[in-house]
Amino acid sequence: MTFTISPFLFGNLTAFLFIILFLVIYGTILNIKQRIAKKKCTYTYPVAIGTTVYDIAYFRGINELSVKTIITTKNGVFFEWDLISGIYSNNKGFPDYEIGKTVFLKRKDAEIALEKGQAERDI
Repeated sequence: MTFTISPFLFGNLTAFLFIILFLVIYGTILNIKQRIAKKKCTYTYPVAIGTTVYDIAYFRGINELSVKTIITTKNGVFFEWDLISGIYSNNKGFPDYEIGKTVFLKRKDAEIALEKGQAERDI
């Protein structure tokens, strides 16, 4: 007994295998897209546009500033500001790591830091 594959059967088999391969690849791509969507990183900025921040200007007092632009680069986040009140400084803004050091979200925190800094200079 000899077994022969007819061209009709061989064509259907090829089409069937192609469909199976397509479904496997499509499923893999869908799985990768879902994993990427789950891993998407979101960064919450410590300051929003329009937020008032307080900058310490030693020997001059405290500047009240409004955040106008947020710039994100590979080196970090930079916040540009507009002067609301105080003495103009030549700074265009501040990087995110300055929050809590020279830039504060509450005026009271800025006043405490200014007093502490002036006390250290008087020593």
